[in-house]
Amino acid sequence: MHIAEYVSSNILSKYIASLIDSTSSAADITIKVEGILKNVERDVVFIKNTDNAKEKADTIKNRINTNVPGSFIIASTRKASKIHNKILKLLENKFEGYTIATNNDDIEMVTFINKIS
Repeated sequence: MHIAEYVSSNILSKYIASLIDSTSSAADITIKVEGILKNVERDVVFIKNTDNAKEKADTIKNRINTNVPGSFIIASTRKASKIHNKILKLLENKFEGYTIATNNDDIEMVTFINKIS
């Protein structure tokens, strides 16, 4: 996913809203937003309805454990929500020190994995 797609799909505004619960200051929110924008190719994954849930979960787990990002975002259309939910089940309780929140609407499903600061 590229920055333009990320911003135009409303994921950025949903991401900022998700930070309010897990971030202690406005400065920390700014740092996390800058970090996700600089590393959008690494820290944002888009799920397709043809993806293998286990392989995608392993990829996500490896990226988070290797890079220790301030945030990681998993996004999908409603069409891929079953795969998205399977991935979340596989990732349950895998990231200590992070909060996980999912935002659903009629168009997309977005999960935010935010490091607690």
